[in-house]
Amino acid sequence: MLANGLGCVKLVRESLQVNEALLAQKLRDHPNDTDGICLLENNIATCYNDLGRHEEALGLLKKGYERYVSLLGPKHERSIMAGQNYGTMLLNVEKFAEARSFLRQYASHIQGLGENHPVTIRARWSYANALQGDPGASMDDLLEAEATLASVLTAWARIMGLQHPETPHLRAALVQARTKVAHARLLATGEATTSFEPVPGLDLEHVVIHGFPPGSAEATCCFLVFWSCAAVALAWLVFFYKY
Repeated sequence: MLANGLGCVKLVRESLQVNEALLAQKLRDHPNDTDGICLLENNIATCYNDLGRHEEALGLLKKGYERYVSLLGPKHERSIMAGQNYGTMLLNVEKFAEARSFLRQYASHIQGLGENHPVTIRARWSYANALQGDPGASMDDLLEAEATLASVLTAWARIMGLQHPETPHLRAALVQARTKVAHARLLATGEATTSFEPVPGLDLEHVVIHGFPPGSAEATCCFLVFWSCAAVALAWLVFFYKY
């Protein structure tokens, strides 16, 4: 409880020290308490991640996942949740190839949950991000990521709701995948010569989701209204200038 409280107020180093002390005590007094040990290691991994010690966090989460799989099997609830944490951390440290390999294997372990289970939806989201996050992603990879994210967003909206706080992140991932596909097509035709780089501060989600497509009736209407207003304003300026 003390360690969690310290973490909540961002006293991460102090929280780390408490969790490490608790883990040492747990290993000494209750070495067979797998759940307790894994919980403390997960807390320590969270502290490591907050402190920028990502590789150490990844190592602990991997060890916890492997421990659960060894004792309970890969389809047990504890193993599934530990696998979700490990897969997420692989993405955080940008180990995209390892993430793809792990998440393919992980997908076979969670098939029994069904396509609409939140864990399944998140796993597909992570896999798509692993596909599109890789700088060496092929066009097939990007297309698969785009299709997967579009499907995930539909399922997410139905199960979790569009008002869920993570929905904007999912939409942003889909927008980025579509943008990368478009850029890859331009590269293939020679219309672009540089690698894809997101524009800092550009709200692509708003532009793509809420904007009018070029050439659409709405866009044409807005164009005509804009220039009509401009013409009226110019006429008034001429009138006042002359009189």
